[in-house]
Amino acid sequence: MKNLPSIAVDLVHTIMLDYIKIETKGLSKMSTNRIRQASIEKDEWDALQAFEQIASEQQKAYAKTFCKSAMKSYQRKKKKFDMMTEHVRFDIIPKILPKCELSLPVDETSLSSEQAKENKDSIKKLNRDFRLQTMQLYLKITKEEFEFRKDKFDKLLADFPEDKIEMQESNEIPLTQKAYHNDEAEGVYTQKTAVPAPSQIPLDTGSAMQLRTKRQRNALRSTSSKGCQSYTTTGFHAPSIINQSRIYLEKNEEALLKLGPRFIPNNPLLAKKRVTHEVEVVVKKIQKIFCEHGWILPKERLRDFTGSLEMILKQCHSQYPPAKQLTTVENLKRKFNATETVIRKTDKSKVFHLGNLDDYKQKAEKHMNKTRAYESLGNINPLESLVERTNNFLYGLWGNKHIDQKQYEKLKVDKERAELAHLYFLPKAHKPITPSIRL
Repeated sequence: MKNLPSIAVDLVHTIMLDYIKIETKGLSKMSTNRIRQASIEKDEWDALQAFEQIASEQQKAYAKTFCKSAMKSYQRKKKKFDMMTEHVRFDIIPKILPKCELSLPVDETSLSSEQAKENKDSIKKLNRDFRLQTMQLYLKITKEEFEFRKDKFDKLLADFPEDKIEMQESNEIPLTQKAYHNDEAEGVYTQKTAVPAPSQIPLDTGSAMQLRTKRQRNALRSTSSKGCQSYTTTGFHAPSIINQSRIYLEKNEEALLKLGPRFIPNNPLLAKKRVTHEVEVVVKKIQKIFCEHGWILPKERLRDFTGSLEMILKQCHSQYPPAKQLTTVENLKRKFNATETVIRKTDKSKVFHLGNLDDYKQKAEKHMNKTRAYESLGNINPLESLVERTNNFLYGLWGNKHIDQKQYEKLKVDKERAELAHLYFLPKAHKPITPSIRL
């Protein structure tokens, strides 16, 4: 009799554990999947870090320019194909397919019970056959899309730049010093020197590895100040700067432009001026979120938060000295203004394009005359009147209770962020015929 309480406690404990296991089965499965996904993402991150350490500049540029987008498309199509396979397996209609049910009137009073049942079963069979054939057709389409993306991705991997050392004879021109001449009339680059056969390329050695890396780096970054040179292999085209303005660039100016649009030199003075504006933008976003949810904004805590944020931002910029490239940036600005040179970021390769202002004007005039879709406004800017009329119209709808206040706030046009539809230029450096200004 003395062991009865302990037996009861153990029994209750076992029952509670079983209940918790049953009720948290879904949560446990979801947590296991998250852990597995995190482990896979960690392995992918480690592989990426290893690739960035051992890959050459050419291989990195190839992977970023071509393989990244192809891999995303391949994964998206694979996921879609696997999902459709499971839908067909479990006979589940995907949301993308319409639910079509064939319904025919059957008068059971005019038929026997067996005839009525047979006719209803025939209608159900027709509906099921239609659904299965539709899903099988859609599965076939998704499979073909997946295989197409897979073949395209495999071709990109097959054309991936190999890790080779290209050695030349002493009387030959090195591979990285290929000479190209620019046919300005057609914008075509013609190769002047021949590429050695693969059998003439020896294996890598210790010193040869350093030479290969140096040559590949110079091939990707070397650019003439009077034209555009590029390093070209099979299926790969990566100019570092596209200079069509024939403007002379110093070595430090050319090196700065080679860093690309993503490079931002540290400028503590400019950052100090922008800190106040950036903090105001953050405060406005916080106020908007509190207003949308109907929450009360704690002003004292918000004041402490903005003060701490402003101090942290100033400390982050003040602990690093100003970048050495700031003087070069100012010199480039003055030189571009004096020579009427336009600097733009290219579409996909994300390099700088230098062009003449007159070329842009001629291109714009030619396109406007051809399409008749644009007109020059001159000093007239109708944007302010358009914004005012639009907001007045929305205010009238809200006043007449055709829309509520939340819809009015969402549809209201912000004067500071609104802009007119305009004609702009987007250089296409990733095209085979490069460079060329395109709309």
